[in-house]
Amino acid sequence: IVVNDTGRTSDRSIWALGDVARVRGSQVRLESVASANEQAAHVAAALVGQAPMAPGVPWFWSEQYDGRLQIAGLWNGSDRWVTRREAAGWSVWSFRGDRLQAVDAWQAPLAYALGRQWLESGRTPDPSWLEDQGNQLKDWNSQLVRECGK
Repeated sequence: IVVNDTGRTSDRSIWALGDVARVRGSQVRLESVASANEQAAHVAAALVGQAPMAPGVPWFWSEQYDGRLQIAGLWNGSDRWVTRREAAGWSVWSFRGDRLQAVDAWQAPLAYALGRQWLESGRTPDPSWLEDQGNQLKDWNSQLVRECGK
């Protein structure tokens, strides 16, 4: 069901959210509990006449055998990927130009947490710093992250 940012369909009396809803202009339906909860908040705000809420950063996780995959953001439209080995796993950082689009982390909770924090705040790490496997994520500092317009 195609909806606008507030969950309303082209029929002003019908709203939709969750796995069946796709925001107009997007080719992606986000099928996760977190996404459905966020969509519900957007619909509720619109129903009571509150100002539209800013969309959040999509995030997902999945337990696979003895490991955990965590994803923040969407890599649609990315044109550069940086893969890092982490203490017990790996992470893949997706960029469009110099702007961070997503991080996929397998057994790498710090990479996921930092990536999600950066995406939510509109900041992006320097891709060349991430590419250097000698640099540890635990040692990052604010000079390595720049503000990006949303």
